[in-house]
Amino acid sequence: MWVDVVDGEVRVKSKFWVPFTRDSHRPRRWYGGDYDDVVVRTADGWRFARRTCTARWQYTVDDAGDPSVPEGRRTF
Repeated sequence: MWVDVVDGEVRVKSKFWVPFTRDSHRPRRWYGGDYDDVVVRTADGWRFARRTCTARWQYTVDDAGDPSVPEGRRTF
């Protein structure tokens, strides 16, 4: 994670990783990417003003060419 001030905005960049690995998740997969946030200081502390979530990768464990796995949930 990094924090920087750009054009007067406090910007935070971080990574996310989400495992979809429960028995009820079909297909089972791992998914990750980046968060790009702008935060502002308020009387109650720091708060998110804006967030952009960008998918960077996905690994689908059990697609193995299975046509029932939707295209958007296949490894990329």
